[in-house]
Amino acid sequence: MASIRKLEYLLILLSVCIVASKSTTSGVSDIKYMLEQLVTKHKVPALGGIELDTNGITALGAAGIRKKGSGIEVTSSDLWHIGSCTKAMTATMIASLVEYGVVQWEDTLGEIFPWLPKEYHGINYIHLLSHRSGIPATTDWKKIAESAPTLEGQRVNTVNLLIKTRMEGRPGQKFLYSDWGYVVAAAMAENKTEKSYESLMQEHLFAPLAMTTVGYGPTSRDNELTQPWGHTSQGIPIQYDNPLVVSPAGTIHLSLEDWGKFIRDQLKGSRGQRALLSYASYSMLHTPPFDGSEALGWFVSHQSWSKGPVLDHTGTNHHNHAFVVIALKEGTASMAVCNQGDTFSTIYDVLLNISRL
Repeated sequence: MASIRKLEYLLILLSVCIVASKSTTSGVSDIKYMLEQLVTKHKVPALGGIELDTNGITALGAAGIRKKGSGIEVTSSDLWHIGSCTKAMTATMIASLVEYGVVQWEDTLGEIFPWLPKEYHGINYIHLLSHRSGIPATTDWKKIAESAPTLEGQRVNTVNLLIKTRMEGRPGQKFLYSDWGYVVAAAMAENKTEKSYESLMQEHLFAPLAMTTVGYGPTSRDNELTQPWGHTSQGIPIQYDNPLVVSPAGTIHLSLEDWGKFIRDQLKGSRGQRALLSYASYSMLHTPPFDGSEALGWFVSHQSWSKGPVLDHTGTNHHNHAFVVIALKEGTASMAVCNQGDTFSTIYDVLLNISRL
């Protein structure tokens, strides 16, 4: 679920300048043929890609098969697992709660869970969502999932586990990518609202943006072939995901078009156009609150080709892979997905080819 920092990735970011500078034409380009070539080149089951700007989708497509050996083709409306790209959505939901006055960015763990050790008391939403809380990266999610009958109870137990856990840095000082921190943030919101994370996401994000295909966990179940299967890095088909207690950090699946609705809203909001939240909230989400490149649900860089910040995130449960790059000032974004894990170079190649359209 961690974000990627590789030379190859930097080359992809540089190539996206082509996307930022090219003119938008009417209609949506079908990129299925291009993706078919990349499926063959990289020997993966399937790939999907989408490009958009503030006016809508400019390119869309999918190619390959839902499950290796099945012969059943994917479609552009299929569901794709986006892993840690979920984090930007979780942060946006928290921002909505802030706008409604239900929570504040500065609400602390100590205020909501006063029984925690004092070293944890000063951690707030900003620390948690920018990976600056000092909470370790992960824990035994399978064990947590077995600790309570409800997801809300499991997330409270995720918080309680901190009692026996040593912090790995003081709040605000050290970057430590933490799925655990995102689950704790969700537990704080659940406690404050007395609603589940899933209902909060539906109420504050998915329903307002008309994102109707969103689900959690594997994209397919019970050996069905109605949606893509995940595949191991060796190409073995599998229906698996992390336990749903960790959903705030990365178990969402959805269609490319629905993911595009969320990304388009991020673009519009960052430019002061009519969007789900206020301009101030998008600025909060997209600006690193501490030294470094870590914003709230996003990583931020500055490239010579762009007039403003470039946002990115990657997501993988090791059986699927997703990646998004957004040029805020230029108002463009590209996303790529693959139903096989550990396919970094493959999804980079998708973005590179989309940039050359």
